[in-house]
Amino acid sequence: MLRAINRYILYKNLLIVILVSIFSVLILCSSLLPQKWHMAIILIMLLFCLSLIIRDKKIFFISLFTFFIPINADIQFQKFPNHLGGAQGISLSICDIILFILLAIWIIETGAKNNHKFHFYPKISIPMIGILFFYILSLASSVNYSLSLYEIISYIKMYLIFIAIANLVTDRKYIRLIITLLIFGILIQSIIVLAQQISGSSLGLSVLGEEKYSVLSAKFGNINFIRTGGTIGYPNRLAMYLVFLLPLSASLFFFDSKKVNKVLYIFVTTIGIITLIFTFSRVAWLCICIALILLFLIKFKVRGSGFSLFLIMLILIFIIINIFIKPITIRLFEEDYGAARARIPMIKVASNIIKQHPIFGIGINNYSEVIIHYDNTPEQISIYDPHAVHNLYMFIAAETGILSLLLFLLILYEVLRCCWKNIYSQDKYLSSVGIAFFCGFIALIINYTVDWIQIAEYTQLWFSIGIIMAIDNMQKKKRHVRL
Repeated sequence: MLRAINRYILYKNLLIVILVSIFSVLILCSSLLPQKWHMAIILIMLLFCLSLIIRDKKIFFISLFTFFIPINADIQFQKFPNHLGGAQGISLSICDIILFILLAIWIIETGAKNNHKFHFYPKISIPMIGILFFYILSLASSVNYSLSLYEIISYIKMYLIFIAIANLVTDRKYIRLIITLLIFGILIQSIIVLAQQISGSSLGLSVLGEEKYSVLSAKFGNINFIRTGGTIGYPNRLAMYLVFLLPLSASLFFFDSKKVNKVLYIFVTTIGIITLIFTFSRVAWLCICIALILLFLIKFKVRGSGFSLFLIMLILIFIIINIFIKPITIRLFEEDYGAARARIPMIKVASNIIKQHPIFGIGINNYSEVIIHYDNTPEQISIYDPHAVHNLYMFIAAETGILSLLLFLLILYEVLRCCWKNIYSQDKYLSSVGIAFFCGFIALIINYTVDWIQIAEYTQLWFSIGIIMAIDNMQKKKRHVRL
């Protein structure tokens, strides 16, 4: 036992030496990096110094990782800055740096503590590795190998995020802290979006990931509106983020018995819905309605109470809709100048690609590079709008083949299955989290039918799957102990 403790202390000190060396090199090289990275490196150093005086470093860095997920503070070593689609080059973010630290902590824990087991989670890991296999096979069809390689690197990082979080989160207190930070993230994004709406422009927060397209002017009907994306980027990406996470604050509003906490959860839910309206994403509006209705139905079925709380939430949503009835009505029913109609020829082009390359696709991260060769539509959509098809499932099948899509669907099925099991947990808090994630994933699955994102760059998705698998593992251990 003493030998194991000494080994653990040795590894921990070694980790500190390695990290100090890395940060020293970063500071020396900071003059070669963009200005936002000067601030980022200083921030990282401050956080590192703070971590030295914090006893539980694992929970500290997991908290940091959770906090920085919606903050796209990264540096892009772009080789193809005009590429539309996935990775334009090699990127390094604060989350990447924290991930490397978490991986080091995980390796040290596994090596120094004999009772620390590695969980492979085969029902997620095997499909993920299978998708990576098809990514590599799709290189046979790629016209730009560099773009494919960048995306493969990003995808490997996503797997490392999943497997690290699923193994490192081993205690209920970690879950509570992570969920609290995720809800706090909604609040932070909402404040930034409201500031963007008031100013009508970006806030100069490039160091936090704000992009030039985070604030867009859009004309619906005869009126110009401002669409905002916070620090996440494009407004549709922010909408996807909110649709997925808002069920958390809504679900915990039903669960928590403390009035102060209930007020905080309903406040975050309310301001989050207002923020979602400012994204002007019609499908996201539909998805959040479905998610909240489904959440209440499951909550009522499992716990058999909460109708009065549901009425409170319903009244608040009704008030919000009435306040913003004009922009909502205009967005839903008036002219969008071809935004919706353009998706039909996009689907036709994607169908052409899938028909000609059903097994291996046209190459990961190569969709926009070859789209023009498969566009036989009268609109010639790929000439004036060469973006990916606004349907994640068709996009995956077009880039890496139908089998790759089936593996992704298998992952989603397993995630929903685990969420559903957790709904019936005897732990009311974990049950509420399970309901929230189930409803959030249902909303995302619907959203994916009319929108897309490179799954190799979707940190929130794989991080959340890691949390769900960690909760499922904790529940299995409890059942095993009872037996």
